[in-house]
Amino acid sequence: MNRFDEIKHYVLKENVSTLKRYFWLYKAFFRNVFLPHSHIPYLEVFVTTQCNLNCDKCSNLIPYLSKQHHLSADEVIKNLESILQLTKYIYRLKLHGGEVFLHPELPKLINYVLSNKKLISIRLTTNGTLIPNELILNELAGSRIVVQISDYEIASEKISKLLEKFNEYNIKYVYLRNRNWRDMGDFSTRESNRFFECSIKRCTSMYKDEIFVCSRAAMAFKENKISDSYHINISNISRIEFRNSIKKLSTIANEACMHCDGDTKFAKSIPAGKQVPR
Repeated sequence: MNRFDEIKHYVLKENVSTLKRYFWLYKAFFRNVFLPHSHIPYLEVFVTTQCNLNCDKCSNLIPYLSKQHHLSADEVIKNLESILQLTKYIYRLKLHGGEVFLHPELPKLINYVLSNKKLISIRLTTNGTLIPNELILNELAGSRIVVQISDYEIASEKISKLLEKFNEYNIKYVYLRNRNWRDMGDFSTRESNRFFECSIKRCTSMYKDEIFVCSRAAMAFKENKISDSYHINISNISRIEFRNSIKKLSTIANEACMHCDGDTKFAKSIPAGKQVPR
């Protein structure tokens, strides 16, 4: 899937008028032709690495982190402001964890992303085991944010209560049912770089003020599981430098992909959310 097709995929899923969809697509097509890499199709933003589960083979490596923590709302907003000074639009933004509903300042983050017109499509992920508090429910109520609910066996008895709440508050959601995970393996060096074969190489991920090819690369690098991974620091970078860096991130094989099987034929399918002792 090329960049414009990816943008088109996100835009056409938005619950807006047909005229607005085609207005966005026209602008995206123009930018793709004349100003390539001046907008971002997809960006995951870590807001927390805290989680209430301990999943085996977690692709974000959350159970293996030396310390789990929340990023302050002010820090996340500051970094989003910085990146939105460098790019025209982000067509799909995902608030990412950890378990996002654990974040104590989530209402503030939700309020910010909803107010920013440069964020076209917004998603929020949850493992489906927590019922968010009233403040969060009220911020999400009737908004354009779509909550992505993972389907783990451990959460099955709580999902119905969660969906009931979402329906009550008119909260949009997608229930990702019957999906297996991929075992991305250890961090030993592979015989070939998996970048070009991996479907998640476009899962661009921001942790603090740095952008990585994916969330696993971000956490593996931060935890010194791998020695190198090309990434972008958005502090003190020009728009032209940023555009060139985004192009490199999305088109050139990343060092991190020499230490990961990703979502490829090399990765075995495994049950989602299998719990292991802490």
